[in-house]
Amino acid sequence: YLKLYPDPTVQGRPDGQDNFTSLTNGERNTFYNYLGRLDVNLSDRHKLFFNARHNKRIGQGGNGFNRSLTDNPTATNALRRTNWGYMVDDVYTLTPTFLMNTRFNWTRFIEPRVNYSEGYDSSSLGFPSALAAASPRKVLPRITFSRFTGVGDSGGREFPFDSFQLFETFTKITGKHSLKFGADIRQLRESDLDYGFSN
Repeated sequence: YLKLYPDPTVQGRPDGQDNFTSLTNGERNTFYNYLGRLDVNLSDRHKLFFNARHNKRIGQGGNGFNRSLTDNPTATNALRRTNWGYMVDDVYTLTPTFLMNTRFNWTRFIEPRVNYSEGYDSSSLGFPSALAAASPRKVLPRITFSRFTGVGDSGGREFPFDSFQLFETFTKITGKHSLKFGADIRQLRESDLDYGFSN
C-alpha cells in the first residue's frame, strides 16, 4: 500500500502527519439533456402524442492523492446520474361534450457508483489468491487509518429507481360547467445492488 501514497508536499507535523495537500479534490460536473416529442392526429376526434427524454450528469474530480478521479487503483467511487423517460398520451373525443384522456408514463433514474480500480488483483499486495478468486467484484481492498488518508473504496453500487403511471380521465362539458373524473395509478419501484467492500 505504501507505494500508492505520494511524497509529502508540505513539512507537516513532527509525527509525520498533515504533510500532504491535495489540489485535485472537488467535483466538475458534465450534464446533457435530450427531449423529443411526436404528435399524431389519427382523426378529427383522435389525437396522440409520444415523448422521450434522457439526461445524464457525470461528476469528475480528484481524490485525496492529488490524482485524477479515474486513477487506478487509488480512485474512489465516481458519480453518475442517468434518467430515462417515455410517455404516451391519447385523447379521444367520444362526443362533442365528452372527452377521454389516457396516459402511460415510465421514468427510470439510475445512480451507479463506479469504482475505477475494478479488476485490481489484490494478490499483488500479498493477499491470498483465494481471496481475490472469491470476490464478486475485484477492486483495490480498502484500508483506513484513524489519522491518515485511507486507500480504496467499496466495490460499487447499482441503484435503479422506476416510476410507472397509468392515468385515465373523462371530461364531461355541460353548459358552463365541466366535470372531470378518473384515476391516477402509480407504482414506485426501488432496486439496489450493493457490492459493499467486495475485496
